[in-house]
Amino acid sequence: LQSATLFDGTLFTLRSNSITAYGFADGNERTLHQREDGGRFHANVLADRQGVYAVSAPPPGHAHERLMAFDPNDGKVTWSVALPSAMRHRDASQYAALGAGLLVVPAGDQLIAVEPTRGRRAWAYAVGAEAHFVVVHGPHVFCGDAKGNLHAVDARTGHGQWQLPTGSEAAFTAD
Repeated sequence: LQSATLFDGTLFTLRSNSITAYGFADGNERTLHQREDGGRFHANVLADRQGVYAVSAPPPGHAHERLMAFDPNDGKVTWSVALPSAMRHRDASQYAALGAGLLVVPAGDQLIAVEPTRGRRAWAYAVGAEAHFVVVHGPHVFCGDAKGNLHAVDARTGHGQWQLPTGSEAAFTAD
């Protein structure tokens, strides 16, 4: 088990090649989506009214990761967006975040924001170093980078608001 998220009475879990849904009321387990192309999921699983989301590692013969959306009822892919990164593995510092009507995912030295309803890229923000620890809070997106900077980005526009050197990679959360 790599990751889990709760939404609307369902626990969604992510394993390397599948997303599984568990009903709160009855405990019923069902495989929402199974990778058949040799690709693997990595990082975290997220869910909202529009769907269930995960980042897939590049399958054999492909160069880029993909941010993918699935119908929460039947598990069919509703959209898929190529990311400008080719990570074969993501750790917890490179998880995607959901908020302000966006999915925001670190992709190499960029943050990529995608509209969950259509899978349309809303904006990209150049971090300047490998992006880590994304948090969306209200109209703001915060992320750390591999050089030890903390960035604040306007969630609506993708424009940088400020950058602060912290001296080290920082993990943080917003309430």
